[in-house]
Amino acid sequence: PGSSITIYCPIFGCTHPPISIVGLSGITIESAEILSSMLYGPVRIEGTASIRIAVDIRTSSRITFSGVYKYWGMERGIQIIDSEEVLILGRPSLRMYSDVTGTLEQGVYVDGKSTVKLFY
Repeated sequence: PGSSITIYCPIFGCTHPPISIVGLSGITIESAEILSSMLYGPVRIEGTASIRIAVDIRTSSRITFSGVYKYWGMERGIQIIDSEEVLILGRPSLRMYSDVTGTLEQGVYVDGKSTVKLFY
């Protein structure tokens, strides 16, 4: 609980593999680009052929994603199931939005007893 993860990309950006969060609480994941856009580039979280969802959050609480440029998955960009207090923030310090895309289905999919705030 209470963990913070910062993803650092070179100035031209990078792609991070899919992220699954299951049964965790108090996790913050942010792009270093929102800390200094002069030093770090945009983060793109992308699903793969076998993991078709970029970010999968299940039975978790108090999860925050901040500053990610793009969430892309073959099925869904972000999937949230039975999770509370999930916050997806765009890139407000850069005055930019996040792009959330699911090629075959939804960009964002929410199910179960989830509470979610999207500011992207």
